[in-house]
Amino acid sequence: MELSSATPAWFVLISKLVYLTLLLEHVKELLARLPGFDEQSFEVDLGIPASEAAAGRRTPLSVRGVARALPVLLRLRRAYRRQLAADRRYVRRFSERKAAYDREPEELERLELPAFRDRYRELIADFYFETETSYFYTIYNASNAKLDFKAPFEAANRASGGSLDYLKLVGGLLDLSHLRPAQDLHARLARLRAEASDPDEATVRDFARRWKHQGRKVLDIRTPRWSEDLDLVREMIAQAHAGWREESEPERRAREQHASYRAERARALHALRWRPLLRARFAAGLARLRAYAWWREEMRDHSTYAYYLVRLWTLEAARRLVAAGSIESADDVWCLTHQDVLAALEARLAAHSARERVRAARELLDSFRSFANPGEIGERHRDAARAALPDSAAVLRGRACSPGCGEGPARVARNLEEARGIQPGEVLVAIYTDPGWTPYFGSLAAVVTETGGLLSHAAVIAREYGLPAVLNVLDATCLVTSGDHLVVDGNQGTVAIVRRASPCRESEPVADE
Repeated sequence: MELSSATPAWFVLISKLVYLTLLLEHVKELLARLPGFDEQSFEVDLGIPASEAAAGRRTPLSVRGVARALPVLLRLRRAYRRQLAADRRYVRRFSERKAAYDREPEELERLELPAFRDRYRELIADFYFETETSYFYTIYNASNAKLDFKAPFEAANRASGGSLDYLKLVGGLLDLSHLRPAQDLHARLARLRAEASDPDEATVRDFARRWKHQGRKVLDIRTPRWSEDLDLVREMIAQAHAGWREESEPERRAREQHASYRAERARALHALRWRPLLRARFAAGLARLRAYAWWREEMRDHSTYAYYLVRLWTLEAARRLVAAGSIESADDVWCLTHQDVLAALEARLAAHSARERVRAARELLDSFRSFANPGEIGERHRDAARAALPDSAAVLRGRACSPGCGEGPARVARNLEEARGIQPGEVLVAIYTDPGWTPYFGSLAAVVTETGGLLSHAAVIAREYGLPAVLNVLDATCLVTSGDHLVVDGNQGTVAIVRRASPCRESEPVADE
């Protein structure tokens, strides 16, 4: 799309970060033209705490407004169908497409420089770009599908006397991509226990190789993946082996959640049995929302694989640049853009210029070393109170994202390093989780995070594990201490601190990211 000089910038960088709240201002300007738009509801649906969401604009329903909106709604329906079809095509072709890049490090080392450069450029400009584009279009449609389902759900809920459970309706998604490693691990350990054997080094290496694209921080290509991080995999397998229980089989839990979904869907359709049009709209909207929730996770897994491949090839590029004297150490490559790396490989960027760019980038990174970036920015966030809780019982409120109640001692983990060694029955309290955290979910009592909404990774995985989850709990990792006894209500969206940890208990140090 061509942008005119009058077109506003969709986002700006603040302290080298993109803030959703600024991006949303432009989105809301467009949505406000549609009848029925409610700014506060829109923000809450995206995970902004209700206490901080703008009271904002509401666009009233009118005949003229509805007539203007109809073409948009028709295009949106077409976009839903097109994106799901595009995702299916992408996944069908994925194995063939990635084969050109999915090589062993030794194979990459043997490639002639011109061939390596050309394939590296293709990997980023074509394969990676196509993957991320498909993934983010899927996220966009998933958000729209969630908003679209809101009205038919509310109508069905009223018809059923207000008893429908939204979380059960969106749970029970079978064969989720990010549960496959957990299913694989559970099956491997079941075989070992049947043989009265312990996991050996071959088990560790085979599992790490099978899921080589997973890692601690899959969106950070500087971070080693499981195939490179055998200590983490070894510890993860040992912990899973010690806490293994037959009833914790991920597939069994998924089937149980799916049965709950089917029962809740049947209740909703029964409540609408005398309203066929609304019944059909409810069924179609729910099916679309569930399809997009599943495909969002599926495309995220493929995105994770693309990041793994970019890391793999960039490490080989780093080796070549060190050998050529363009950079001093392999880690320096993360301080260059991919355009810089290609230019250096093609000798279009002189060695002294490459080293100067690395120096400037490191200086910039170091300048943020002690900077704690705010989670939100904007006028209404600037002076938001962060009142400390009393030592006695207190209740934190967030977004109910996975049903049920769970309780246990808190394990505050601001990053994955702090989550290592988490004990069965603990409540994970984190800023956020991504796929690298999934192996720990099987032993948890509940999940609490500072960010996230109904379709976030933490919410989807918690529902499939049957774990109560409350997300979007403001400053949870600051207000809760490891060892505090928590009661997490995933139906009401509350986290009760019923007993504080002993003052003599030392909290674990915060690891540098």
